[in-house]
Amino acid sequence: MEQIACVALAEIGNPKPPIDLAPLARIFDCDIQFTYLNGPEGYTVRTGTGYHIYIATDLEGDPQTVHRRQRWTLAHELSHVIAHWNLPWNTTKTLDRVSRGLLNILEVEANWCASRLLIPDYCFETLEDLIPSYLAEKCDVNFTPASKRIEHLSWRVRNRLQALIPVPLERAAAYLFFKDTGSFSS
Repeated sequence: MEQIACVALAEIGNPKPPIDLAPLARIFDCDIQFTYLNGPEGYTVRTGTGYHIYIATDLEGDPQTVHRRQRWTLAHELSHVIAHWNLPWNTTKTLDRVSRGLLNILEVEANWCASRLLIPDYCFETLEDLIPSYLAEKCDVNFTPASKRIEHLSWRVRNRLQALIPVPLERAAAYLFFKDTGSFSS
């Protein structure tokens, strides 16, 4: 999934965060519609020539949280298009064409890919990027995806950041996190 996201982002010039997903949607012939969905946060159906991606407008929460949730959902649905284009898709005439077992795997893969579309490895440039709240602001995502992305950061990126400091990365990350939350004392 990481390589798929890297290739997709390269197609749009590896933009700085926050990543605008509209160019990817155009490349993959996706029509995005924000609409009342009464339950799901989003879904995608294949049309004759492309895809319709529906994003829920009936989400609860403050405007920033809703906006970021919609961005995440769009990245998730685009990830299905980018990574799962070869599978039997739902169409406007035939729904539920994928088995429940396969669907669970595809959902995990789409979340993994979405995290790399919105928070790519190349956006980790400074030690501050290891602070979930800072990363969330930088990439225009909610705190949870930012936190999970840091938690699952590759060793390649960790080693690159490690070179910036004379102390172990975990100690520096802990210091920055506690400093940011106001809980750190020396």
